[in-house]
Amino acid sequence: MKALIVIAHGSRREESNNEIVEMVTRISMQLETGYELVQHAFLEVCEPSLPTAVESVVKKGAEEIFVYPFFLNSGNHVQRDIPGMIKELNTTHASCEIHMLTHFGKQEDIAKLITRHVSQE
Repeated sequence: MKALIVIAHGSRREESNNEIVEMVTRISMQLETGYELVQHAFLEVCEPSLPTAVESVVKKGAEEIFVYPFFLNSGNHVQRDIPGMIKELNTTHASCEIHMLTHFGKQEDIAKLITRHVSQE
């Protein structure tokens, strides 16, 4: 079973975190994702953390987990922190494979998305 975990930074503002939860809920309702399980996680400040989210999907039967960093650029979190956590999680959860996808800001279509968005404002 394949799982997708969308990880965002996390905020002290509950409203900001709720935006991520709502977005991931909408993603989970898209049947064409190819993922049987879709979960959110936060890097800092609030729960669930990435290890907690991984544990959750593993308990539900995930055998392969893809972590999608919802970050705009390749700063330390994308280049160092998340890969380090994934390396450790691959050790502690040997029954499944955990992979990191390319972060959100690196997607080629992001310029088109922004252009469409600003033209509608």
